[in-house]
Amino acid sequence: MNWSRTFRWIGVLIFLVIALAALPSVATPSDKIEPALLEKLAAEQRADFIVRFAEQADLTPAYSMGWRERGEFVVRALTKVAERSQAAAKAYLDGRGIAYRTFIAGNELYVWSGDLTAANRLAALPEVAFIRATRTYYVDPIISEEVSATPHALDWGIVDTGADDFWATFGVQGDGIVVANIDTGVQWNHPALDQAYKCPSNPTDPACWYDPSNVCGGTVCDNNGHGTHTMGTMVGDDDPSLTYQVGMAPNALWIACKGCETNSCSDFALNACADWLLQPGGSPDNRPHVVNNSWGGTGCDTWYQAKVQAWRAAGIFPAFSAGNSGSGCNTLGSPGDYQESFGSAAHDSSRTIAAFSSRGPSCFGHDPYTKPNISAPGVSICSSVPTNSWNCGYSGTSMASPHSAGAVALLWSCNPGLVGQIDATFEALQSTADTPPGGNCGAPPDGEGNYTYGYGYLNVYQAGLQYCGGVEFGYLHGHVYDADTGDPIAGANVIAVPGGQILAVTDPTGYYTMSLIPGVYDVTASKNGYESQTVQDIPIITGTVTTQDFHLHFLGQWTLLPDNPFEYTRFDCVWFDDGTGPSTYNQKVYCLGGRTGSTTEDPSIWRFDPVTQSWTDTGHDVYEDVSNYTANLLRDENYATQGLAIYIVGGYDAETGTYTTVVQRYYPKTGVVQNLVDDPWPVTIGGYGTIPGACVNTADQTKIYCFGAWESNAAPYFSAQTWEYDPARPSTQRWQQITSANLSIPRGYIMAAVQGTKIYAMGGDYQYTGADLVPTNVVEVLDVTNLAAGWTTVAPLPVALSQGRGFGLDVDTLGVQQPVGKIYTAGGGDWPSETTEAMEYDVASDTWNQAFPDLNIARRNHAGVYIPLCTPDDPTDLMPSLLVIGGRSGSDVPPYPQPEYFPFACTICEPVEILSVVTTTEGCVVSFSAEVTGTEPIEFQWDFGPFGATTETNPIVDFQASGTYAYTLTVSNCGGTDTWEGTVTVECAPPKMYIYLPVVFKGYQP
Repeated sequence: MNWSRTFRWIGVLIFLVIALAALPSVATPSDKIEPALLEKLAAEQRADFIVRFAEQADLTPAYSMGWRERGEFVVRALTKVAERSQAAAKAYLDGRGIAYRTFIAGNELYVWSGDLTAANRLAALPEVAFIRATRTYYVDPIISEEVSATPHALDWGIVDTGADDFWATFGVQGDGIVVANIDTGVQWNHPALDQAYKCPSNPTDPACWYDPSNVCGGTVCDNNGHGTHTMGTMVGDDDPSLTYQVGMAPNALWIACKGCETNSCSDFALNACADWLLQPGGSPDNRPHVVNNSWGGTGCDTWYQAKVQAWRAAGIFPAFSAGNSGSGCNTLGSPGDYQESFGSAAHDSSRTIAAFSSRGPSCFGHDPYTKPNISAPGVSICSSVPTNSWNCGYSGTSMASPHSAGAVALLWSCNPGLVGQIDATFEALQSTADTPPGGNCGAPPDGEGNYTYGYGYLNVYQAGLQYCGGVEFGYLHGHVYDADTGDPIAGANVIAVPGGQILAVTDPTGYYTMSLIPGVYDVTASKNGYESQTVQDIPIITGTVTTQDFHLHFLGQWTLLPDNPFEYTRFDCVWFDDGTGPSTYNQKVYCLGGRTGSTTEDPSIWRFDPVTQSWTDTGHDVYEDVSNYTANLLRDENYATQGLAIYIVGGYDAETGTYTTVVQRYYPKTGVVQNLVDDPWPVTIGGYGTIPGACVNTADQTKIYCFGAWESNAAPYFSAQTWEYDPARPSTQRWQQITSANLSIPRGYIMAAVQGTKIYAMGGDYQYTGADLVPTNVVEVLDVTNLAAGWTTVAPLPVALSQGRGFGLDVDTLGVQQPVGKIYTAGGGDWPSETTEAMEYDVASDTWNQAFPDLNIARRNHAGVYIPLCTPDDPTDLMPSLLVIGGRSGSDVPPYPQPEYFPFACTICEPVEILSVVTTTEGCVVSFSAEVTGTEPIEFQWDFGPFGATTETNPIVDFQASGTYAYTLTVSNCGGTDTWEGTVTVECAPPKMYIYLPVVFKGYQP
């Protein structure tokens, strides 16, 4: 036994007992509030602050998962914990009207302009760990106008780290790897960077660019220069025609988050970027492999530690600058001083540590890593800057860190087995670093490196020899084309399996290239809006270039619309057309109020004109403002005087926290709003009201069917019942349960669609754990002409979803030709996350097409309508289209996502009409032809009674005997049918008669 260690622990325990005994028995809420914040609130009354919650997600299981599953798990786990633990705090803030933003990484709330009362109230919640003041951090490179020597075209940092030797030896330059920076922005189309931007065809794509503070006004920009410089060091082009070749990994791709408004970086923007990196554009599949952070603050501050831990759990390598506060010891800045971060010191071209480079030791110790971790080039670094320019006078650990980040991209591209293995990569870079001098701040007790240079000078070439040594490569390249037009497709993803992290993105000419370890691969080319194509069993041979082109069929794409003038989630909208043609109120989308925050709602009724793409406040309000309601059309008892009605069934009153039974109706023609007190929503569970799982009106708008239900107060939480609302029944009796038509499983938040006489119930939540809702993929169909048969199951959803929207398409009364026999879903998710998933169901084949183009923005609890108007000359407008509006996307509070639509091509269908039937008779045989107008194709059906029937366009009939015969012609097309009844008279020629006479021979004697 180590007695000295035992006594040491006994001493510690005695100290803790004494210390705890000295503490007051009850802590006040203000004990959780940072003193600096208390001082600011006392002086200024209001201030922004950040609330940290005690519960932190267990991300440990992520480390044993594959790349895709790992990212999804981390986002889901963080989101669920945040939803659960922040509920009471958000409810209080909503009640006070104080704005906030949830950050899932670290489980925090950013509160805008809170007061001392709010801070104390939140601090009193047991789930709150502490509340702190916001901070500002900086990028502070040292920019010199004079460069010590004439710079070489190939920047000295590339040579110093051995990156050029790495390229020559291993034949890869970051291929298949995506890097990011949190910085001042990037000039995306700089000649050194445009080839590597992941979204060149749509630069502001939220999957590639995020500007939390909206400094750039909806564009991609860098208003400082620092971010463009650091990105250039990571991925700058090696094109020899450029003035300089500055990038460590020129074949890697990049995305960026503008976390620094100028040379300062706000707490809000840095936190927002941390969350965005986990799921750019709402999808963890878009996350980068490596993120560079050339910014920081004073050391010993844990404020960003949970963010870095979340990145590591998701497989994202966290590269940080060490800080520019040297040459004294103990000057490392946070977050670079965390054990979880890879912190880079800076040296010059003679490998002398820069005077400004911060030194260790770190407040967070030296176990397992000495801090800083490594020294990289950081003095007089040439790289790209805005306006297509270059600057060789930047110095700082800000310049060192992107060298390390680029080295990771190189190492991961040559050894895919290292992708996502953060600690193994730390070891790879540290163990192969060139031995450093002793430095001026000592070394840790274990003798591993020192507190000036870390483990030594970055040498990615040596790392490659050890971790990629002996690995030989083959090469795959080719083009991706539009199969219909032959045009190249830019921005398409090409992924090789096995090794799903190997990714290439096509350039503006559709070209891609990737380096692969020899073997046999299945390679898939894909882009949202196109049908993906997979080519199997492509052999990759050492040193050989294999060509594989792809031809993708365009499926269409969702298009974003400008923001609507209201901010709603958990609401419904409906397409309104009473058959009277376009007018101020008719042929519009109506939205009937909705949730405006966690506990607030708005009663305003808005309408949208798809022709002008404009919103109008009708000036009318619903009788009771609710959320989670359903909106349906009904020709009720007032139809003759009030016109077609919109029925609002049930919902949730967020302001009182109760489920309402109210049924309301709104008549757009007259503006009348009514509360139907005699016929409330009837379904309860455990004595509590519910919200319908879904409701739809029949195609003839005479009845409403509601099915499923849910509430959160009492088990079993869900209902399987189906109810019919019929306005023809007497008041108080209009709701009737269809006892023969229970769903196969009780559920709520169902996606619903109508196809002719059939109702489809798709997905929905069917389990509630007290915290989480669990979705199903079950799909059932009910024929309203045969209710006794009940619901029957059809092909399930490819993925379990709830809280999305369903759309049913068929030929409508306007005679618009569109995709028929199709059902679509858009958005939704697995609570509490959202998805961009959109899918197409073919009724005839009972199959789902998951390749249908996905939404641009992940959302759930949104509204969705199908607009059945048609403008044949413009296949890209909203007529016809699927339209989604608002909903939740990452937060229960605004701003909610802008609308987007998916257009369909269409033609106006001219109904078929028979103008005349012409007959040509030749004896008993008659040739028929008809003069018909209408949109093609037109189907013919001739009926000649006992002489048969045919679908020929111009039939010929042999009636065989004289007489008058009846016939019927029925023609049909997309607009309906027309019938012609006629007769034809034939006179058959009499049969030819032959008379045989005897032959008499005269004058002949036998």
